[in-house]
Amino acid sequence: MQRDLLSSRPALLAVYFTCPEPEDTQVYETFYGVKPVLGAVSNKAILNRAAVMAPLSQGNALALKAAEEQCAALLDRHQSRAGLAAKVRDHLVRSGPPMPGMDAVASALCMTPRTTRRRFLEDGTSFLKMRDETRLAPGPKAPLSGLALSVEQIESRVGAP
Repeated sequence: MQRDLLSSRPALLAVYFTCPEPEDTQVYETFYGVKPVLGAVSNKAILNRAAVMAPLSQGNALALKAAEEQCAALLDRHQSRAGLAAKVRDHLVRSGPPMPGMDAVASALCMTPRTTRRRFLEDGTSFLKMRDETRLAPGPKAPLSGLALSVEQIESRVGAP
């Protein structure tokens, strides 16, 4: 994919893997375009910032505009949450990983799970949608914002198995 998108400028400067070094690393070098460091402390890739941030040669202004509009609509919807949804989101953000279930959130808001479920239905959403939205949401209060996390920590925070 790197070759397709960034054909004239390599984006990958170095790649590190925690796995032990095999006898032949040629497969890695051919695939990544750089000699990998195997047996490293952590898995990581070092990218050429200029190459990654440069406009794509095959970029499409219409596709960019559509993506920006979708992001803006998502942010508007996310930030416009009020009432119960806002309270639930705040509780989920404050509780951190692992995120609590609906029974625990309902109890914290002095409601029964049945009432909470009914109120979500009235608002046209559900607890699961709110929890997923909170896990993956951008923004200053989001669980993943502004943190230097490992892949394992991110998996834990977003609820990956």
